[in-house]
Amino acid sequence: MFAKHIVNALGYSNNPEYLILISVIVGLDAFCAIPFARLRLQNKALTFSVIKIISVLVNVLLNLFFLTILPKYSFFNEYFPGAQNLGITYVFISNVISSVVTTLLLLFFVNGFPPFLKFEKLKPLIIYSLPLLISGLGGTTNETFDRIFIKYLVPEESNPLYQLGIYGSNVKLAVLMVLFIQMYRYAAEPFFFANVDRKDSPEIYANMLKYFVAFTLLIFLGVALFTDIFKYLVGRNFREGLDVVPILLMANLLYGIFFNLSIWYKVTNKTWYGIYYTFAGAAVTILMNIILIPKIGFYGAAVARLACYSLMCILCLIGGNRHFPIPYEGKKILIYIGLALLIFIICFFTPITSIFYKYLLRIVLIGLFILFFLNNEKILPKVLKKKV
Repeated sequence: MFAKHIVNALGYSNNPEYLILISVIVGLDAFCAIPFARLRLQNKALTFSVIKIISVLVNVLLNLFFLTILPKYSFFNEYFPGAQNLGITYVFISNVISSVVTTLLLLFFVNGFPPFLKFEKLKPLIIYSLPLLISGLGGTTNETFDRIFIKYLVPEESNPLYQLGIYGSNVKLAVLMVLFIQMYRYAAEPFFFANVDRKDSPEIYANMLKYFVAFTLLIFLGVALFTDIFKYLVGRNFREGLDVVPILLMANLLYGIFFNLSIWYKVTNKTWYGIYYTFAGAAVTILMNIILIPKIGFYGAAVARLACYSLMCILCLIGGNRHFPIPYEGKKILIYIGLALLIFIICFFTPITSIFYKYLLRIVLIGLFILFFLNNEKILPKVLKKKV
C-alpha cells in the first residue's frame, strides 16, 4: 500500500514493483512458516525436504529461463511485448512463483489446519512469540544494515557502490556456513524442545554445542584456506575483497554459537531476553559501522558483524548461567577455536609458491585438527579399540 513512499525513502523511486513483489514473497513465506514447523514437529523430514528442494528448483529453473533463455528468442515478444526487457524483475517474479508453489504444496501435504481460531490460545502464543518477533528486528539490523551503511558511509572517492558489490559478492562465500547453520537449526530446534524435560538435557545441549563448533570450524578452515578455489563463485571484478571472507566466516560461526546458547530462554519461556541480546548486538553493529566504514570500507562492516555476535554470545551465556545452567565445556571450545585460528594464520602467512605443497600443507593441518578433536574427545581411542 505504501510502496511508493517506502522506495522513495530507500532511494529506489523508479521501481516500486520490486517492493510489492518482495512483500508477496515475504508474506507467503511467513504463512508457510507454521506448516513447515508442523512438519518438523511431526518428524516428517522427507516431506519437509522435498517441498524445500522443489521450491529451490522452481526458483533456479525460472531464473535460468527468464534470464538466459528468454532473451535469445524474439518470438516471446510477439506474445508478451517488453518481456525481454524486464531484467532483474524476473528474479523477483521467479521468487514469487516459487513461493506460490511452496504454499500450494504445503496446503496439499499438511493436514490439520484448524477450522477456526481459538482465542484462549492466542494469549500464551503472543506472550511467548512477540518478544521473538521484536528481537528478530534487531537480528535483521545485524544481518542487513551493513550493506546500507557501506552505500552511504564509504566516501565517494572510494566508490561506495563498487565496495558494496565486493562485499556482497564475498558474503556469498561466507553463506556456505550459514547454509549449514540453517540446516542444523531445522533439526536442532525440535530436538531441543522435545528433550527439555529430560534430566540430562543440559549435558545433551552442552555436547551439541561442542560438536557444532567443531564441525563449523571445519567449514571455516575449508572455505578460508581454499578461497582461491571458491573465488570462482565470485565475479572476477569483485575478488579483491577475498580477505574479508575469514572474518565473515568467523562472525557466522559466532552467530551459530549464539543460536545454541539462546535455547535457554526459549525453553524457559523467557523469550524477552532475546530482545536485550539482539538489540545490544544491533547497537554495536550500528556504532561500529558508523566508526569503521568511513575509515576501512567494507572491512569495517565485517569487523562490526564479528563484534556484534561476540557480544551477543557473551551476554546470552551470562544470562543462561543464571536462569538455565548448561555445563558447556568452554575451555575445550576455546581450544578448538584457537587451534583453528592458529592453523589459518600458519597457512595464510607461510609463503609457499608451489600450489601442490600449499594445498598439501593445508590438507595435512586440517587432518591434524580432526585427529586432535577425535583424540581429545576420546572418540579415536574407542574406534581403535573396536578395530583391534
